[in-house]
Amino acid sequence: MPSGSQKLDFSPREYIDQMGQHAADWHRSELRHDKSITIIIVGKERMGKTTFAAIYAGLIDPTLCLRRCVFPTSELKKAIHEQPEHCYRVVLQDEGAETWLSGDALSGDSKDMVRYFMETGYKNLCIIINIPDVSRVQSYLKSHRADCLIRIVNRGVYAFYSEVRLRAIHYDQTSKKVIWPKPNFYGHFRKIENSSFMRSLELKKRQHLGHKELNPAAVKMIEQQEKMREITIDSKQAAKMLGYSLHAFLQRYYSGSLKKSGLMPLKVGIGNKRVRWWISDVKKLCKREHNVYKDTLLESKSIVD
Repeated sequence: MPSGSQKLDFSPREYIDQMGQHAADWHRSELRHDKSITIIIVGKERMGKTTFAAIYAGLIDPTLCLRRCVFPTSELKKAIHEQPEHCYRVVLQDEGAETWLSGDALSGDSKDMVRYFMETGYKNLCIIINIPDVSRVQSYLKSHRADCLIRIVNRGVYAFYSEVRLRAIHYDQTSKKVIWPKPNFYGHFRKIENSSFMRSLELKKRQHLGHKELNPAAVKMIEQQEKMREITIDSKQAAKMLGYSLHAFLQRYYSGSLKKSGLMPLKVGIGNKRVRWWISDVKKLCKREHNVYKDTLLESKSIVD
């Protein structure tokens, strides 16, 4: 399994519009005013619910880690129970159908969740729940717990419904369709590229769903790749650590001077963008070049004196 301590490695504000940012900022503020929040995210399969949920959760809680991204009811209960009081954190339940799409009558796990939601109050937690079918959402969740509902309309497009407006969402028995009132606003978001956190979340999701294509060898390979990404950085990050522009850093790379300095590239694919660098080696070079610079300054000072 991917490491539960893995944290966000992307900036959520870069992937969502300003209205979405403002809404998330308001929710974050509400947590700090001694409240708890429950958010429902609904949409068809493969429409981007997980991506949107990660972005929105990250805006509310920048400390979000993989351990608090859960799937079955048992994981949701455990995640809620483990959080300390007044922590202002997010617990994200992806694929929440198991808990919340069992009809209006509370039964089994769902009844138990009423008690667990009491914990979210004094712990100031935000619970985000992804579900595919709003027509079967339990009335307890929709009528008594949810503070807002976000509908993924199409890939990259969402509609925001406040607590008042989500009450008007209903299933019409005659037409057999969900009737959607006018949302507070529409917004847009985009796919998160090159994120170790998102790849690990997707892997965790596939393992939960039991996808047959994820054989043990494939899972092990993916986990090794993710571990490698945790201890290496790309050229842009390495250049920043060393105090160079990316252009100057790449010039040093092409000229071979980095190799002479003990900085060896890790080639993970074809092209310049597929080169990564060991963080430990970059740190050593930083320290060495800093000391050389310091010695040069001292030597210059002594000459002047």
